[in-house]
Amino acid sequence: MSIFSGECAVCGNKIHAYETRNNTKDHHKICLNCTNLVLSGKDSSKMMWIGNHTLEEFKAAFDRVPTNSQTMTNEEKEEIIQAFKDHNARVYNSFLVDEINKRCLLYSLNHESFFLFNFDEIVGYRPLEKEHEEKKKHGIARAATGGVLFGGAGALVGAVTGGKHFNYLDKLGISLSLTHGRSAEILLIRKSTTDQGKVETAYGKFGNLCSMLDSIIAENSKNKQSGREDTTDQIRKLKSLFDDGILTQDEFNAKKKQILVSNQ
Repeated sequence: MSIFSGECAVCGNKIHAYETRNNTKDHHKICLNCTNLVLSGKDSSKMMWIGNHTLEEFKAAFDRVPTNSQTMTNEEKEEIIQAFKDHNARVYNSFLVDEINKRCLLYSLNHESFFLFNFDEIVGYRPLEKEHEEKKKHGIARAATGGVLFGGAGALVGAVTGGKHFNYLDKLGISLSLTHGRSAEILLIRKSTTDQGKVETAYGKFGNLCSMLDSIIAENSKNKQSGREDTTDQIRKLKSLFDDGILTQDEFNAKKKQILVSNQ
């Protein structure tokens, strides 16, 4: 009896029978490593996304993954995390934002999930907020002034309802919408809490994160509308890097495909 269930249609690595794998709409197997490089969130949401897309569509998203991250060791991942920190990246728990290189990193502590993406892949976002009330003498009074402006809908959403109730905050974060129908979930509060100081800190980060995303989305829209650099010019520049020996043939092909997909 074989210990393998097949090969990953993207990286070609063997998939053990006991390993998690996902199947594309056209019945191709994708290994867990390739899945985590392209998608973020719960395993069920990843499985659903892959099941609704073809292998070609998955590969188009995979081509957006930064070069060589497909085979990175934990040590190499640590180096990338350190590079973000060296650039004074904004930190939102396990979500890092490098404004110099215009890229983001969402990762788990054990690095099993290590999700890199660029600013221009961000399409929109929505808030994630869940709370409950209990008739007890302790809890948190969610009090603050003003609200948070969410890009996309452009509506002023009050971040709090005032201090009339003793509430428990169960979840607070952002669900990012990315190109190719992907999503990424950034959580600032993961477990129910009654810690007022923790809640205030989380809402402060929440507001900053929303403002930053508004700016990125506005810039993406501006660049798309202005056509700052057309597809032909981008490919010409890429070809010159290939001719100079800076890019390999495989890297040139991958980046060319990335440009064509992003400018569709």
